[in-house]
Amino acid sequence: MPPPDAERPGELFPAPNLPFPLQPGEVTFSLFVGPLPEPDTLRKYDDIVPGYAKKLAALHLRTAKQSLDIQQSEVTHRQQLECDEQATISRDVTAQRAIERSGQLTGAVVAVVALALCGWVAWLGHPAAATAIGLSVPVGLLTAFVYGRYKQSDSSPPPKQPAPPGAAPASPSNPTPGP
Repeated sequence: MPPPDAERPGELFPAPNLPFPLQPGEVTFSLFVGPLPEPDTLRKYDDIVPGYAKKLAALHLRTAKQSLDIQQSEVTHRQQLECDEQATISRDVTAQRAIERSGQLTGAVVAVVALALCGWVAWLGHPAAATAIGLSVPVGLLTAFVYGRYKQSDSSPPPKQPAPPGAAPASPSNPTPGP
């Protein structure tokens, strides 16, 4: 008798030393991917439990409809948020333009009034005062214009920096992200 661990000719793997003899047999394996099993498998289920295939198909259809409804409501919600954001941006731009327009109009009125005042003071015979008025108004308007542009560029929020990997996200109690 050959030793139990010896290979037998024609076998890829030696048979282990078992207390019972190995019998040749057949093993089948099936796999399905998807929400419903294959039709043959459904028929077998239906043979075991009558009406099970219809119940399973109805459950799948109901689940698929719920999933589509959820996806559609998410899309609708996202679109509504985007529309609201665009409307807000549009209102902000319109308001900013109105503010700029009123500032330009005010500057023009001040310049015309100052020019008229300058001419009137000069007509009264005070050329030094007319010169002071004539020079101070453009300098004041230019200063307001430059300062307004500087303040406008300085008031824009800095760009957000991405948090380093592994950092805790920002929260109301912890406004700065970090470890």
